[in-house]
Amino acid sequence: MIAFTITEKIVFACLLLLTTYWVARTIRQFSEIIQRGKNTLGKFSFTGLLRVLWQKVILLLPTWKTRFWPNLFHLVIVWGFIFFLLTNLIDLLSVFFGEISSRANSAHAYPFVSDIISGLILVSIIFFMVRRLSKPNPFRFRDNVLSTPVVDQAILADSLIVGGLITIHVGSHLVAESIRTQFMPQSFWLPFASLLSPLWAQTSNPLLLWKVFFWISILSLLVFIPYFPKSKHIHLIFAPLNFLFRSQQTSFSSLPDLNLDDPQVEIFGALRLEDLERSAILDSFACIMCFRCQDVCPPYQSGSPLSPAVFEINKRFYLKENAKQFSSSNYDSPALTSYAISSQAVWDCTTCGACVEICPVGIDPMADILAIRRGLTLMENEFPKSFQLLFRNIERTANPWGLSNQQRLDWAKGLHVTTIQENPHPDVLWWVGCAGAFENNAQKASRSFLKILNATQLNYAVLGEQENCTGDSVRRAGREDLYLELALKNIELLNQFKAGQIVTSCPHCLHNLKNEYSSLGADFSVVHSSQFLLDLVQGGSIQLTKSADQTKISYHDSCYLSRFNQLTDPAKILLNQCGQLPTNLQYTNSHTYCCGAGGAQYWKESTVLTRPVNMERWQQLTAEPVSQVVTACPFCLTMLADAGRIQDSVIPVIDLCEIILNQMQVGEK
Repeated sequence: MIAFTITEKIVFACLLLLTTYWVARTIRQFSEIIQRGKNTLGKFSFTGLLRVLWQKVILLLPTWKTRFWPNLFHLVIVWGFIFFLLTNLIDLLSVFFGEISSRANSAHAYPFVSDIISGLILVSIIFFMVRRLSKPNPFRFRDNVLSTPVVDQAILADSLIVGGLITIHVGSHLVAESIRTQFMPQSFWLPFASLLSPLWAQTSNPLLLWKVFFWISILSLLVFIPYFPKSKHIHLIFAPLNFLFRSQQTSFSSLPDLNLDDPQVEIFGALRLEDLERSAILDSFACIMCFRCQDVCPPYQSGSPLSPAVFEINKRFYLKENAKQFSSSNYDSPALTSYAISSQAVWDCTTCGACVEICPVGIDPMADILAIRRGLTLMENEFPKSFQLLFRNIERTANPWGLSNQQRLDWAKGLHVTTIQENPHPDVLWWVGCAGAFENNAQKASRSFLKILNATQLNYAVLGEQENCTGDSVRRAGREDLYLELALKNIELLNQFKAGQIVTSCPHCLHNLKNEYSSLGADFSVVHSSQFLLDLVQGGSIQLTKSADQTKISYHDSCYLSRFNQLTDPAKILLNQCGQLPTNLQYTNSHTYCCGAGGAQYWKESTVLTRPVNMERWQQLTAEPVSQVVTACPFCLTMLADAGRIQDSVIPVIDLCEIILNQMQVGEK
């Protein structure tokens, strides 16, 4: 048994107490920082803990969407991190109580597993160190992105420091185990230690050499612990906590409602870091700085200064440099737009949710951006000038186009359309939407859907002149007051008629009516027209014939249909039954690429970009020869049609309803 002197035990005890004090102090500071945020974190649950440990920590399921090999090596490091909690505990106890007897037991799997994991950790660390050093700037972002000075160099240096400390800690532990075999032979196989063991065969005092490397391992750990909270690798602790304490959301990236009548609320939205939700501050520490969100951000890829990754990193660096001041409740931090994200970046976001969907640790930078928009709009009266017309139109006519509600049925001239006045108790209430009523491209889709409804002789009705905007655009432009006015009015109106089902062709209307109105007391059964049409086909109300030439098409998934509401199958099933052959797109289903209209961008004057978002998406959709581009969103329809027109393309952009109408076998078209 290996014994330690009383001097060694005293020195070690002092170092351990000092480290324990530092850990307690750091935990308290983290707690104070997070509590500066608004509202509360989600409640702890044991079942939630088990789910997070299994799915997010043990299997790392969210990381496997991209980057297979880095994820594999990262998995090894995470498992190693967990295992070395036990290894270090055993090593620490052995200083005071001598050798843990179970470690010398040949029937115990611990020594073998420890050896294997130690070797794999070192291989993984070498992989990441080589990967970091082989790229001149692995943390890449353009110069137009607002960032903390030398953030890229700081991140790289941090990675090398942590990688070095892990290498020293695990490596010295492995070396110590290999030396141990010289004076305490093992009856079981230690693959990695056995490779090093011959190096110590001629050592005159292996016990002393073992103690040297044992102490190097312990001291490197005691150095690593105080540095760890300041490094980006603190995400190993905060990422699971982020999943565990994130508030349960009713839908994808749901927005919290604002009580604009609460006299105790001084700031609506967010102007400073402490104005954000506590979960947003937790996000700052959970971020693994992998830049996946930047890689899939359509505005960034189009040349915008918006980088969700750098935004989260800027928050982290600010807290790192100002932790003591920020933890004080009397401290007012500077405006977020002065150091974390530029004003242009705030307003360039299309709210497509790609950054939220791809994040392996559950961060939601989009929620922060929308909170900042609310703060700028409601508190500072700062927003893009082009939004003045949007807000004015909504205030005057309750629709973004600014047209009179008496014109809401002009698109249906020459066709029979049943209104709610004619049929106050419909089975199906068709929410046409502002785009479907007023936008030229979308009106074609509305007429097609109307013809389908009439052909099937369903008991339906439209609101007609009583229909208003659902408020999607103004809410995402920061005008929560206008949104609430519209939402409450719409809920009151819809409650009067109690339709069995509401159907809409606009994914933005779908998301508001189905998901966001629920927090205001609404309880409606809402489906998208693609779901509705598929039900009609599967129920036998209409039959579809396959196109004779089976044309090849590109189908564009709308962000608010596929990512926000996980509705990707209905449209594709219908297209397949119509004989349409979709191309193989890189960005499809919930990984779709934005058309550029979301987040009120449709109403905002375009900023100068390398390539506008809709142009980028058009290039993706037409990379292979196709006969037409199909979508199921009126805003996507217009954005893609505009992109094709700019490219002088002859490829038509049509709505799903137009295809169904052409291929159906019931009634008169």
